[in-house]
Amino acid sequence: MAKTFFQKTFNLSRYLLVFVILNTVLSITSRLLIILFDNEVFSRKIVVIQNKLYFISMIFLLVAVMLFLLLLTLLIIELIERYKTDKISNYFESVKQTMELRHFLIQHETISTSINSFQKNPIVQDFNKSVAGSIVDVRNESVVVVLKYPTSQQSQQIFRNMGSHIKEEISNCNPKFYFSSPIRIGNRLFYKGSKS
Repeated sequence: MAKTFFQKTFNLSRYLLVFVILNTVLSITSRLLIILFDNEVFSRKIVVIQNKLYFISMIFLLVAVMLFLLLLTLLIIELIERYKTDKISNYFESVKQTMELRHFLIQHETISTSINSFQKNPIVQDFNKSVAGSIVDVRNESVVVVLKYPTSQQSQQIFRNMGSHIKEEISNCNPKFYFSSPIRIGNRLFYKGSKS
């Protein structure tokens, strides 16, 4: 089953957004440090530090702008495709449902290692890492849900036990669609919904 552009680029777009925000914050922080040093008594060392901070600030800003342009390009391509073949509102519905499904799938469990010490369960960590790549692609005529299969046997057991809950959650979010049984292709599980 071929992935759509949305399925291929959703996680990349999320990471780009995070890096744009991070680089913008770092650029602003560098600028604030320049202003802070500007209020100090001028010395040769402070001028050198200001010049280096200005250079760093410009690099962060340039990286933020380049990443933002890449993110904007991906978004424009997706929205144009949706406009031609679907509805733009389905893009936002896809993003919303993807975030809701990921939140639904995340497991919270720790192991008690001593009286007051807790450690994250490695099986649950593997499971959460896999389901963090889940994507829901809503279209006018279909809904495709892609779930990454966990790698370890114990994590796969958790995943299999949640099968009926996952299908119920997907069906609940998309009442106009009928979902068939999931199809496993490689390390991915696909739920495909068609209009009833």
